Amino acid sequence: MNIAPLYELKDRLDASLIAGVQLMNEDFRLKRAVEQVQTLADASPVFGKICGMSQSLIAAGTENRTVMLLDTLSLVNAVLTTQGATGVPGEIAPLELNRGAIYRQKPYSVMVPIITALTGKGGGRHSVIAETLQADPDLFSDYRLRQLVVDALGDSYSETAEMISRWLEKNADRSFVPLLKKGLDPAGKRETVRRIELIEKLAGPSENEYYISLLESAQKDARIAVINALRHDSANTKLLMELVKTEKGNCKNAALGALAAMNTPESQAYWSKELAKRPKSCGNFLWNVSLEWVSEQLAEQLTAFLSKLHAENRTDLSFAEFETWEQLTRMACGKSSVKMLEFYRLAATMPEFMDLFSYEVDLQPKFIELPFAGYRKEIYSGAAMGYLLLNSLIMNPTPELAALAMELLEKHGEPWLPAAFAAALLSLPAAEVWKTFSPYLTEKSKFPFFKASPRKKTEHLLFAILEMLCFNRQSGCYVLNKNIFDIDFDAPLKEPLDIRWLEYIMSLGIGNNDKEALLMELLDAGNPQLCELMRNYFYELAKVKPNYYYFSFLVQCGQRDFNGLLQAYCKKEQYLSEYYIYGILRLLPMTSREAGEELKAVAHLLEKRWKDTQQLENLN
Repeated sequence: MNIAPLYELKDRLDASLIAGVQLMNEDFRLKRAVEQVQTLADASPVFGKICGMSQSLIAAGTENRTVMLLDTLSLVNAVLTTQGATGVPGEIAPLELNRGAIYRQKPYSVMVPIITALTGKGGGRHSVIAETLQADPDLFSDYRLRQLVVDALGDSYSETAEMISRWLEKNADRSFVPLLKKGLDPAGKRETVRRIELIEKLAGPSENEYYISLLESAQKDARIAVINALRHDSANTKLLMELVKTEKGNCKNAALGALAAMNTPESQAYWSKELAKRPKSCGNFLWNVSLEWVSEQLAEQLTAFLSKLHAENRTDLSFAEFETWEQLTRMACGKSSVKMLEFYRLAATMPEFMDLFSYEVDLQPKFIELPFAGYRKEIYSGAAMGYLLLNSLIMNPTPELAALAMELLEKHGEPWLPAAFAAALLSLPAAEVWKTFSPYLTEKSKFPFFKASPRKKTEHLLFAILEMLCFNRQSGCYVLNKNIFDIDFDAPLKEPLDIRWLEYIMSLGIGNNDKEALLMELLDAGNPQLCELMRNYFYELAKVKPNYYYFSFLVQCGQRDFNGLLQAYCKKEQYLSEYYIYGILRLLPMTSREAGEELKAVAHLLEKRWKDTQQLENLN
């Protein structure tokens, strides 16, 4: 039913309200609107009533015309309200919900500085964001900040953008994907790359069509990121084979890397041929690929390499041989096929042929670091292979690799201790890990290489693994975190870390910044026993050692009593700043009265320090 005449009548009645009822008899537009609305009289009784009332309005001699005008207009408005509708052109699509968004009950005074830092320009913003990430990282998941955090990926200060990117990579979930896609410019620069890489990490193959849609307009580094994202769907094999032929430079390398991740006959045929003929050129593409056929072929080539050394009874390598060995061992990371396990067992029995790798340039011998170890001349093959196995476990923590590490520790001892300790953390109950490996905390090293260590104990081998541990707030579990070839890998522990490891670290005494940083990384705020242990340790530490971050960490541990700690901080800290004092007070769960008392004590302390300084200057 067409109710356009009713809208026309409403407009004319509205005009009459302004012009005055005296002119209604002369308004030909109103008379025409009344005539048109008569076509609706039979459609409904209410329309019939409107028609009758409107005719009475323009009839000659009508009394109380003002009241009748208001009644008629009220009825017309009521009917049109019931018929109202809104809409936009286009097809109906599901509403994009900000799933996963949370609300943090924070006052305006806390939110405004962060919002200003994320949206503003100029200096000083980076420190505000960095301190908030340190003190309350979950705040950035608040629904009021999520879009601002994503937009900060394009911050003019690159360090801020990279810091935000690292936080999103570690803490964001899939609910951030629509925000990352919103406003993404395929022809953009570094911000576009960050967004694409985060979308790939969070969404994987589910956004494959989106990646393909970006290919047409993506340029330079953004194009590389888009091609890298194609690795998640094997249906892209044909497209990647074409890109390998058409792309150049880094874009071609990206296509090769994505093709290496395809578990398809076409990809296997291509890389089997390349690996056999040019292994040195394959290292950048196959090192993070865990396909069975890749592992088997690599194990065969590595075994052949060691067997050749053994047959020739030599320990030195030419530069070309070393490059080949370096790439083969790099590609072996994360591989766990049957043949690869046998290669590790073979390497463990042949340390004498891996003692020292050297090559000659212009007849001058040069020592080369073995891959994965970072040590030079003193390295032994057991240690090198042990670090290779450790990296493999963190990249791909399979039961087979874990069992192998424990086996090699039992048979060949100390060089395999770091890998075995990591394997135990990933596969055994926490109490059993403590029982098995805590004796190594006091045992002296028997291996020649490790005897050269200043500590001369196997304790430092365990700490090499403990320092990789952290509590992942997003997943709610402890993980071994290690950067391998510029990529961070997280391997979750089978059970939360036995608290006796933390007690041992605390027993080493205070003053070691590395140990304190490790303890902070190990906080599980949902573990009351652990929080109490941390609170007691860092409360005593904060009394004798000034550190701004102790306060935020104590808040995370649930500490409520901070009376006197700010005074202790000011006594020990040589270079005081109003900014830091205010920042500490803002963090602490104090009432206004308590904060005021604390500030008075601090002011008295600073006044006394200033007087003492003046007296010393006068004496001089």
